[in-house]
Amino acid sequence: MLLALDVETECAEPTCDSPGSCKHALDQHRSNITVVAVSNGDGFDRVFRGPNLIEELQLFIDRTPATYTFHNGKFDIKQLVAHGLKFNLDLWEHDSSILAFNSLNKIPESWLIQYEDQRRLANAKRTGTKHRVAGPYSLKTLAPYFLSVPAFWEPETGHDDDEYVLKDTRYTALLTKYFLHSLQDHPKILTFYKEKHLEWTKTLLRAELKGIRINLDALDELHESTEQQQYRALAAVHDNWSEHFAAWEALEKEAIDLKYNIMRDNAQAKGRWSDKIEAQHVRNRGRAKDKVEPLNIDSPKQLTWLFLDRLNYDITNLDGEESTDKESLNRLAQKHSDVRPLLEYRKTKKLCTTYFPEYKAMQTNSRIYTSFNSIGTRTGRLSSSGPNLQQCPAALHSLFEADEGTVFVTRDLSAIEPTVLAYYSEDAQLCDLMIHNKSFHDVNVAAMFEPDCPLDMIKKLFPTERKVAKECGLAVLYGAGANRIHQVLQKHGLHEYTLGDARRFVYKLREIYSDVWAFKTQLDKELEAGNLIFNLLGRPLQFTTPETVYMQGLNTLIQSTASDMLQQAGYRIEHELGYQPLLWVHDEIVVQVPEERAEQANKEITEIMSDFKLNTIHGNIPVRSEGAISKTWEK
Repeated sequence: MLLALDVETECAEPTCDSPGSCKHALDQHRSNITVVAVSNGDGFDRVFRGPNLIEELQLFIDRTPATYTFHNGKFDIKQLVAHGLKFNLDLWEHDSSILAFNSLNKIPESWLIQYEDQRRLANAKRTGTKHRVAGPYSLKTLAPYFLSVPAFWEPETGHDDDEYVLKDTRYTALLTKYFLHSLQDHPKILTFYKEKHLEWTKTLLRAELKGIRINLDALDELHESTEQQQYRALAAVHDNWSEHFAAWEALEKEAIDLKYNIMRDNAQAKGRWSDKIEAQHVRNRGRAKDKVEPLNIDSPKQLTWLFLDRLNYDITNLDGEESTDKESLNRLAQKHSDVRPLLEYRKTKKLCTTYFPEYKAMQTNSRIYTSFNSIGTRTGRLSSSGPNLQQCPAALHSLFEADEGTVFVTRDLSAIEPTVLAYYSEDAQLCDLMIHNKSFHDVNVAAMFEPDCPLDMIKKLFPTERKVAKECGLAVLYGAGANRIHQVLQKHGLHEYTLGDARRFVYKLREIYSDVWAFKTQLDKELEAGNLIFNLLGRPLQFTTPETVYMQGLNTLIQSTASDMLQQAGYRIEHELGYQPLLWVHDEIVVQVPEERAEQANKEITEIMSDFKLNTIHGNIPVRSEGAISKTWEK
C-alpha cells in the first residue's frame, strides 16, 4: 500500500516575539509537530496528534505494510527524525513535488499569475493569516490545477487542523498517482525520477540530517575582528570625505534656517509675533539643528548626493542608470582610491549584520543544518537555504570544521562547463583544449585581445583581460551579444574598447568555436519546436516558451549536466565508498571521511568524480577535479 504522509508544525522558540510569522516552524530544531496525517487518497485516512504522537506514528509505520509518498519529503522526514521517529528511507518511495518537476505537464505562467492574485486577495481577508507565495511546484498550486479541486487558502486557525492536514495528505496521494500515470508513456523520464532524482534527494537529506560543525568560538573572534575592520573602514571614509560630511550638515542646517525663517515671516505678517514667541522659536530652531544627522553612507539617496553633487563621480551603471550598487562602486574604486574604504565598510558590515548573526541564530549544538533544494532552479542546479551555505563568503569557510577523528575532502569539478560543452558539441578546438588540459580562458584572451605573450603568461600579465574573457567566453557561446560584452568590458575598467570592439570579440569567439555555435543553432531549433531532449544523466529538458530558448536552451543543457554529475558523484561516494557528503556548492563537493583514510579517500573520491564517459569523435574528454584534504572547509 502507498500512503501519503504530511506533517504540520508550529514555532517552539520560547523567546520568539512573532510565532505566527517566523520561520522557526520550518526548522526541525525549533519547531513542534502539531499533527501528522496519512492517507491513500481513496478513503484510508489516519490522523496522529497529542503528546504521544511520535510513539503512535512509530507503531503505525512499524506494523503497517506500506511505503510512503510525500510532497517535499525532506521537510517532513527531517521534522519526524528530529523529534525522535526512526524512519527507514527505503520506505520513501515517491515524492509528488519531484514528480511534478520532472513531468512534462506544466502549469501555464498565465494561470500561476492569476491564481496567486486570487490567493493573495483571499488570504488578505483572513484575520491573522500570513500569505505564503505558492510556486509552480507547491501543493496549493498543483492540486487545484491538475486535480481540479477547489483552491484551498491559508486557514485562519492555522495548520493545526485535522481537515487541513488530511486535505494536504489526500492531494499528495492523488497527485502522486496522477503524475505516475502521466509518465507511463515516458519510461525514460520515470527511470530518471526513480533511479536518479529521488535517490539523489535522499543523499541530500542524509547530509542535511548530519549537518556540519561550526566553531562558535572562532565565529565570535572573527566577528569581533571584522567589526574592528568595519570601524576602521568607516573612519577612513570619514577622513577621506570629512569636508563633504560637513557640507551635508551645513546644507541640512541651512534648510532648517530657511524653514524657520519662513515660519517667522508668516507669523509676523499675521501679527502673531512677540518676544516670548521669538524666544521659543529660537529654542526650537536650535533643537532642530542639534538633531541633524550626519550624512548616512548606507542611504542610496544621500550617497548619490555625495558622488554627484560633491565628488562629480560618474555612477552610471551598466544599464545606464544612476546607482550606488556594488558593481558601480567596484568600477569607481578602480579610478578613485577614496571609494575603496566604502567598499570595505560595506563588505564587513554585511558580514557583521547578516552572516555572523544568521549562523549563530541557526546553529544547533554547534552544527549548521542547511537545506538543499533540487527543484528550485530552471537548470536543476542545487540551491540552499536555512542558511544558504552556497553563498557563504570564502572568508568564513574556515569556521566550518570536520568532526573529531575526521577530515574534509573537498573536490571541485575543473572547467566543467567547457568540458561538458565540448562533449555535446564535439567542437574540434574546444575538444582539443579539454583533452590536453589547456586553459579555455587563456585561449579566449588571446583571441579577443591578442596580447604579445605566451599563453601560459596571460594569467600573470593580463589579469583584467582574463577576468573579462572568463565572464564572456561561455556567455557568448550561450547566446550573449555585443551589448553584454561591452558592459563587461566597462565593468572591469577597459573603457577604451567600443561597442564595435565588443561585436568583433563576439564574432571571433563564435568563429573559433564554430561547431559549438552550429550545435547551439540546431539545439535551439529542437527546443523551440517543443521537442523533448535528455541530458547526459537522463534529465528531461523541454521548453514551453520558445522565446526563452535562445538565451536559456544551451545554458540549461550544460548547467543541468554539470549539476547532475556532481549529484551523481555524491550519491556514489555515499553508497559505494560509505563516506558522508555534507555540502554541494556550485561545482564543489565537501565530503567528511575518517582521518586515517584521508589519502585513500581522496583518491577514491577523485576517481568517482572523473568516472564519466565523455567520448567524442576527437577522443575521450577527461573530467578533472581539484581540491584539498583539511580539517576545515577549504579548497
